[in-house]
Amino acid sequence: MDRCLRILALAICGVTLVWLAGCNGGESGSGSGDVGGSPSMAEIAAEIDRRNSADQAAEAEAAQAAAQAEADQIANEQPSEITKNDYKKGSKIT
Repeated sequence: MDRCLRILALAICGVTLVWLAGCNGGESGSGSGDVGGSPSMAEIAAEIDRRNSADQAAEAEAAQAAAQAEADQIANEQPSEITKNDYKKGSKIT
């Protein structure tokens, strides 16, 4: 009796593991990866690289636009007046 329970428990565990792994046997596309239309690892890696490069290009473009805007702002800035108080700033040599 004890031996039959062990075999039954092992069989149930095996069926459960196969079921959880998604290998149901009769369903189409469950055996091989490309049959069901799922992308391969190379396609996934290429898509990730494409998205990363697009994000980096967008960040670089935004940084360049910000630098250009700052340069334009500095170029268009009017000079400030120099007063006597400006000469009093800073350290004095004694």
